[in-house]
Amino acid sequence: MSSTTVTSRRSFGLHRYGPVLRAPQALPLAAGSYVSRAGQAGGSLAILLAVRHATGSFGTAGTAAGLAAAGAAGSRVVQGRLMDRVGHGRVLLPVSLVQLLVSAALAVAVAERAGALVLIVLATLLGITLPAVNAMMRTLWTLLLPDAAQRTVASTLESLITELSFMTGPALAGVLATTVSPTAALLAMGVLTATGTAIVTATRPSRAWRPHPRAVAEHGALARLLVAPVAIALAVGLAAGTVDVAVASFASAHGEAGVTGGLLGVWAAGSLVGGIWYGARRWRPTSREPRLVACLTLFALTLALLPLASSPLGLGLLLLLNGLPIAPALTTVYLLIDDRVPPERVTEAFAWASSALPAGASMGTVLAGWIVTGAGPRAGFVTGAGLALLGVVAALRTAQVARRTVAGRHAAALR
Repeated sequence: MSSTTVTSRRSFGLHRYGPVLRAPQALPLAAGSYVSRAGQAGGSLAILLAVRHATGSFGTAGTAAGLAAAGAAGSRVVQGRLMDRVGHGRVLLPVSLVQLLVSAALAVAVAERAGALVLIVLATLLGITLPAVNAMMRTLWTLLLPDAAQRTVASTLESLITELSFMTGPALAGVLATTVSPTAALLAMGVLTATGTAIVTATRPSRAWRPHPRAVAEHGALARLLVAPVAIALAVGLAAGTVDVAVASFASAHGEAGVTGGLLGVWAAGSLVGGIWYGARRWRPTSREPRLVACLTLFALTLALLPLASSPLGLGLLLLLNGLPIAPALTTVYLLIDDRVPPERVTEAFAWASSALPAGASMGTVLAGWIVTGAGPRAGFVTGAGLALLGVVAALRTAQVARRTVAGRHAAALR
């Protein structure tokens, strides 16, 4: 056995991340993407805590955060389509500047205790102006890494960056909101979002990227290709949105509202660990759909355990467990898109999937806001577990279609 083989085994597969991170401009891209997404992830919690501070209502706060997520979902698809046509910087830089201005306006409105309608409208505008960095990054990784195995690792790395941003962004927002002020949290998240976006769009790969020639009469075909991935991402978002609000309600009910960001960070840490393990392993392409079913089933089952928590510490442990399958599931969803979608529509396709997450989160957040107001945080967790089952159903359908496709190809080869 060679020393290289021994070293590779001792690294538990982590050596597979090396070639991806050594790709040209990979580190600045990853760093800028993380900073921008940490700002966006923390911004969701900052909106929730700031609006509740100004109005005293979790229902109003959940509605504001939910509509912000809905605005982000719709905007990302439009941004993705525009980036496929005119490039990245021309779209993302103006958008990120506007979101910074809207963040400042919302901070002023919170400080002045503006009415609920004003706060909800500004939160929605803030969501609409969040830059679609996630969709752009997945396009750039595909461009930088022609090797299919490296693209799989890069897709996992993207999920890890997302989870790291959700681990640190909300934690920072929670600390700022409780130790400084909710307005400070809003402003800080806006600055992080704009700064990270500027770093990514200033890199050589982003500036060098050019749109692909577009085919004719492709809209229906794209929609058919994206039904399953978008449905799964939507279901995960629905469940995640309910958990966000239920965790905040749980922490407040136990007199420790300041630990909300930390609990959500632990949840993201679980996903980070699961994603690192997932990306370090070699997987057979034919096992993709069954892996997706397994990850989503584990996600739903562990969500059903969250109502059993009786303290923030107990909830943190359960959230850590529940987070493990999230990054692997979302990585697999994006790999399905990368396999199915033509390059001239890939940014838009990634934007659809990344939009489905906040779209689901928006609906889950609004729903959970009123549920926890009337029935408490445990009811919110139960609702999240039920919504997660929708993703399992969609994944089972995807696996069934994949089996039929393989069987059909095999039968045709035998003729």
